[in-house]
Amino acid sequence: MIAAVAALLALPTAAWAADRATIWVSEGVAGQRLVETTVSIQGRSVMELLQSVARVETAYGGGFVAGINGLFADHAGTQADWFYYVNGRIAAVGAAQYLPVDGDHIWWIYQTWERPDAVPQTIVGYHRPSPRE
Repeated sequence: MIAAVAALLALPTAAWAADRATIWVSEGVAGQRLVETTVSIQGRSVMELLQSVARVETAYGGGFVAGINGLFADHAGTQADWFYYVNGRIAAVGAAQYLPVDGDHIWWIYQTWERPDAVPQTIVGYHRPSPRE
């Protein structure tokens, strides 16, 4: 009985070890890639995964990414922010709430607000089927 309970408790950890997500961080869609790595999800949110691979400064109680690796939102009056996309689509929830699944591709982009079309809802040309589809 004890062995069976121990085996059941070990299942989530074993399953998490196999779940991986790719994380990119870049300055603009075509800009310099600051981070490019694959990480084990281990039940963590997108925010926690980002914090595991980069220096992250947050605001508004930790729910807003103000800076990554020293590049801050609205740097030098640029009216820019950090946005994240999952499998080519802009995320509908905050990074602290989004729990990625195996195979997700998370792309943080430092993007300006200067034009209404500056932040696309879907990254054109990015096609990689989502594990959720």
